Amino acid sequence: MPDQDLEPPGVDLFVPIQGSWSSTDDGRFVVQTESKLQVVDLTRYALGTYESEFGCLEGSPSWPADGEGIVFTAEGPEGRNLYVWRLGAYEVAQLTGDEADDFMPAW
Repeated sequence: MPDQDLEPPGVDLFVPIQGSWSSTDDGRFVVQTESKLQVVDLTRYALGTYESEFGCLEGSPSWPADGEGIVFTAEGPEGRNLYVWRLGAYEVAQLTGDEADDFMPAW
């Protein structure tokens, strides 16, 4: 995750904050706002931000066992689908794309 200037998590909130600690107990925490995921690394005092191109993020983000990504729900043009933010590559990939709404991700 590229280092960014530390800013308060949840800036410009219009909905309650949701968050989740990293599954690897490495001092990282992800905060979800209406349109952003922010990963706070408390050991390096770094912040990484993903801003949704779709606008609306829903549900709670979830970490995999290796701590290398975050799965989350976003409402896009095809409804609610699951996406994964791969932290090492700093890329987002869509995981689902069917007609049903997909939400409440968990590894």
